[in-house]
Amino acid sequence: MKRWKVILFLAGWLILGFLVTAVNGLGESAHGEHAPTTTAAETAS
Repeated sequence: MKRWKVILFLAGWLILGFLVTAVNGLGESAHGEHAPTTTAAETAS
């Protein structure tokens, strides 16, 4: 039982951390790159 819980906990922790990092990376690149480009294009036109 104990071993199961430790393995599950570690696996969940790794998956969670990976997901959070991936979402943050995607969100930052999407908002950081696309938002200014859109505003610049709208302002120019």
